[in-house]
Amino acid sequence: MKKVFFLILLIVSVNFTANAQQGNVKGTITDAKQSLPFATIHLNENIQIGATTDLDGSFEIIGVPVGSQTFVITFLGYVTKEIEVTIKEGETLDAGSILVIASNQQLDEVVLSSSIRHGQKRAINMRKSAPALMEVSSANLIGKLPDFNAAEAVQRLPGVSIERDQGEGRYVTVRGTPAQWSSNTLNGDRLPSAKTSGAMLGNRTVPLDVFPSDFIEYVQVVKAITPDYEGDAIGGTINFITKTSPGKETVNLNLSGAYNDQSKQGGYSATALYGNRLLNNKLGFIALVTRNKRSYGTDNYEVKYGNDNNLVDLDLRHYTGVRTTDGFNIGMDYKLGDNTKIYARGLSNKMVDNERRRQAEYFFTKSSNNAQFNLGMVDYLFKTYGGEVGLSTKLSNKLKADFKVSTYKAFAGYDGPNSVEDSKSGYYYARFRQSVSFDGLEDVTDGSGNIKKLKFLQGDGPNPTGGDRPDNIQPQFSGGALNPDLFKLNRYVISIRDVEDRDITAQANFTYKANPKFELKFGIKERGKKSSYRRAYVKYTPSVDAFFTDFTRESFPRKEGFLAEIGSPYSAPVFLWDIPTEESVSDPFGNPVAGGSMVEKYDDKTNSKYAANSYDGTEDQIAGYLMGTLKLNDKWTLIPGFRFENTSNEITGYTYNQTTKETGSIKSSTNYNAFLPMMHFKYSPSDNLDFRAAFTRTFARQAFNQIAPVEDINEEGFTIRRGNPNLNPTFSNNYDLIVSKYFGGSNYFSAGVFYKDISDFVQPFKTDETMMLDGSPTIFTVSTYENSESAKLRGFEITWVQQLDFLPGALNGFGYSTNYTYTKSESSIVDRGAKVALVNQSPNIFNASLFYEKYGFSFRLAGNYRDAFLWSLGDNADQDVYQGKNFQLDFNTSYSFPNDRITIFAQINNLTNQKLLYYRGTINRPQQTEFYSVRGRIGISYSF
Repeated sequence: MKKVFFLILLIVSVNFTANAQQGNVKGTITDAKQSLPFATIHLNENIQIGATTDLDGSFEIIGVPVGSQTFVITFLGYVTKEIEVTIKEGETLDAGSILVIASNQQLDEVVLSSSIRHGQKRAINMRKSAPALMEVSSANLIGKLPDFNAAEAVQRLPGVSIERDQGEGRYVTVRGTPAQWSSNTLNGDRLPSAKTSGAMLGNRTVPLDVFPSDFIEYVQVVKAITPDYEGDAIGGTINFITKTSPGKETVNLNLSGAYNDQSKQGGYSATALYGNRLLNNKLGFIALVTRNKRSYGTDNYEVKYGNDNNLVDLDLRHYTGVRTTDGFNIGMDYKLGDNTKIYARGLSNKMVDNERRRQAEYFFTKSSNNAQFNLGMVDYLFKTYGGEVGLSTKLSNKLKADFKVSTYKAFAGYDGPNSVEDSKSGYYYARFRQSVSFDGLEDVTDGSGNIKKLKFLQGDGPNPTGGDRPDNIQPQFSGGALNPDLFKLNRYVISIRDVEDRDITAQANFTYKANPKFELKFGIKERGKKSSYRRAYVKYTPSVDAFFTDFTRESFPRKEGFLAEIGSPYSAPVFLWDIPTEESVSDPFGNPVAGGSMVEKYDDKTNSKYAANSYDGTEDQIAGYLMGTLKLNDKWTLIPGFRFENTSNEITGYTYNQTTKETGSIKSSTNYNAFLPMMHFKYSPSDNLDFRAAFTRTFARQAFNQIAPVEDINEEGFTIRRGNPNLNPTFSNNYDLIVSKYFGGSNYFSAGVFYKDISDFVQPFKTDETMMLDGSPTIFTVSTYENSESAKLRGFEITWVQQLDFLPGALNGFGYSTNYTYTKSESSIVDRGAKVALVNQSPNIFNASLFYEKYGFSFRLAGNYRDAFLWSLGDNADQDVYQGKNFQLDFNTSYSFPNDRITIFAQINNLTNQKLLYYRGTINRPQQTEFYSVRGRIGISYSF
């Protein structure tokens, strides 16, 4: 295979003989308002002599025959234009700014540069002209949808779905693959990742809710990469292109108010953008500042199950919170001459999530301290900041070079509470407990003949008519209900997690245009990464008793409407009480009864079991690539190439022995190579029809927490948790075939099939191990990670975008957009005989929207559906956890006044009040059910 590939590469790398008398032509293509990226311009008599405009609308064509020549300019939705120029031998003609006009539209629609239709044309042209297989969304379309952050800005694209937190999009998945298998990049560079949640910790998945959608000019979802993209992209690459310097002075101001129906609270957002070009257009800059403050509320109930599918724990939660996102984005460029440009970009994003949790728990298998109330307070803190500096230059008539150095850092942790010093900032909660007796339990005989009293759902227990309904699990009390006078303070806890991930990257890319038929591109990139995770607990235990009634209290929020979506079955007893105020429990030493008796204990990696949760790691990545673009004729284009990446890392893990109470450290290192051959074919029998096929090889690096050499031995629970430094990265051979038909304007139809052959994917793994405990051999359950043998994923996609411009009068403003993705996967699990689907792989994803845009008025009704899918693997199929199906409906409307300067808008999310559901084995066994209600905003935008 390798010999064949290199032979092809050698053949296409031959420098074809050019005509003796040639010149060049360059220029910029614009419409009435701004430059047009991804427009095509080619010689009238030879389509192979041409170019596609860059993001700033500029182009350069080399190898043009001398004399009078006619060029054809095409851009979907615009009138085809021809220009005549005279080419002189050895010279580059500057054709200046070339104006094109939109086709089949009214004058007001032509000048509304903020319209959905205008932006969608730009996005479709990028999709059509890109060498890689991708889907694209533009700032205009993003701005017309009720999407607050970068994750939500992507969810409407074919084959894309998102995972939500508190009702907002956070992680992006492509074609049903796990989120960590896709690469999240900013202007082509992999973003660092930091998050505090255990399930996603260390796995390189970027929480995108920290990025405001206002920063984004384009989103590219690349499903079949070319060698110049980062290679760790089994699912694909989500590339966010930030806003760049405009062609002329630009001002945009946005102000809106927000409201959340679940929390019954408001919020606001404000954005200001200014850009201009100075010094005879040599210096361009853009600056954007944004703040988005919004409230949220969540009602949920969670259930834990035992090995007999019995109910172990009922957990009722009510969340309220305020999220504040502050962002700053700046970019500038300076033209040193006709052939050289330097640029710099920088951004800073910070999201603070002030979350308050009220929680009641019932432990059905415990005999004491089995009713619990937690009041939790946390200010989550997420930050991403950094920048890049680059140089683009033309080294010769045929050779261009781009150099860039960048550094970005991500941080996730906690900020507060204010009552403790910064070193103890964390997730703070106070815990109250009471002992009660439960009724409604059933007798179950275990393997030793002992009778256990267990609680079940209907159909799970020995009594077929007994048990609770899945949506009405009630703690039935015997011998008296809960009593607030007996709810005793158990402890205060501060849970501390700090995660940092920093990248420093240097790269060089070169493009050699041998002649109009052949282009060679090659480059090198080096990245240094540092990643660390700190875990600690601070516990405050009272020496004297303090109860609910010893605290200043307040009414429980929404006690009359808690889980109203299912009939408010949990309004009693705890949620009818007045509960301690946040202020009364925020200071462990401030309680008048128990404050003076508090005993503080600080546990971290130096003195406790939490050592095994912490790690410090470094990683060096170096990559090089080579690719060619060969235009075989007017219809066929071939893009062969390869990418090579070397990864080496060193990780320090920490250990703790429960018996000796000793902590220690251990180091591990890995080094591996990834050779990634790729081949793309494009066949275009006409300008509006193309067939594409691609073979790509990609991979996914291991998560830091998976390969950290940690070992946590729990001698009370007889469990051991270990990292596995010997894990291999996951590799995939990907095959894609797609056909696209463009009908003019923003109308197109696309259909494709794909197949992934995956090896060495990482999965959780449990085994038993015998260890000596107090001089006796004892069986411990070891949880770790292993590479599985293989997995397969296949599917197809269909997209249809249609503007109904053939309808008469005002009706031709209507249109629709729809896409559907089907995927099916199967994987070999180490400890199971049967095949199972890949985790996080949803078999059906569907997006549909109905839109209208005419006379300055627009609306869009957008629906997003994701089928149920496997969320996590249990010890057996009956214990596997699934995420339920989800359909969310969103709406927006706006009106732009005729001068295209003032726009008023309104947006609503989650019109269907869609719930988040996780269930164990069967949908009748819920594990977590959450409701968020509706949120929306209304505002005004001014621009010129």
